[in-house]
Formats: sequence, C-alpha cells, structure tokens
Amino acid sequence: DAALALAQQAVAADPLNAAAHFTLGTVYSMTDRPADAFPVYERAIALAPANHRMSTVKMSYTVPKPAPSSWCAR
Repeated sequence: DAALALAQQAVAADPLNAAAHFTLGTVYSMTDRPADAFPVYERAIALAPANHRMSTVKMSYTVPKPAPSSWCAR
C-alpha cells in the first residue's frame, strides 16, 4: 500500500524523526496492525517524550481487544 511505503521511506530517510515514526505507527494502526504499531509509537515517544499526543494516540490504537469468540469461552 502506498501510505505504508511512504511512511517506511520517511523513517528510513530520517530515523530520528519522531513525526515519521508516529506517521508509520498510525498507518499500521489504521490498517489493523496494532502489533506493528506499538513499537513504532514507542520509538516516536522516545524521540519526542514531551509530545503527549503521541502517547495518547499510541494507547488508543494499541490496546488489545479480545476476539468475540473469547467472550463466550468457558
């Protein structure tokens, strides 16, 4: 997908750019890949710890949700 490729290129071009990492994490989150998003968001936060928006978005997109089948498990 084009958005993923562009976000990955941005991170590769500037690995210390928190916004690039944040964008890549958002692409992963929006394409239902929270396991991939979590470490990328963690890196963005490490690069820009004062940016509270990054922390908030990371938590809202990466909190695991149980599968519906687990709700009925005995």
